[in-house]
Amino acid sequence: MAKVDRIPVNEQKLLEQFLDHLWMENAPSENTLSAYRNDLAGFSLWLNQQGQVFCSADTRSFQDSLNQHHQAGAKIRSPARLLPS
Repeated sequence: MAKVDRIPVNEQKLLEQFLDHLWMENAPSENTLSAYRNDLAGFSLWLNQQGQVFCSADTRSFQDSLNQHHQAGAKIRSPARLLPS
């Protein structure tokens, strides 16, 4: 089961709206959209485990998530893709 299928439906809709907007603004490749979908769904799952929801996540939540990624030995490119450019 894909990560996105394990998050609440309302968060799936929000995520897809964001990706649609990203596609309209930047026209990224399907692989890039898929990677963003996977990363954001993973962030949503992490938030849910912390008792938080995606739409109320703040900078601290994001930093905590990245820190946990780093401690778990994530490759550099995965967290780097999550940072705004």
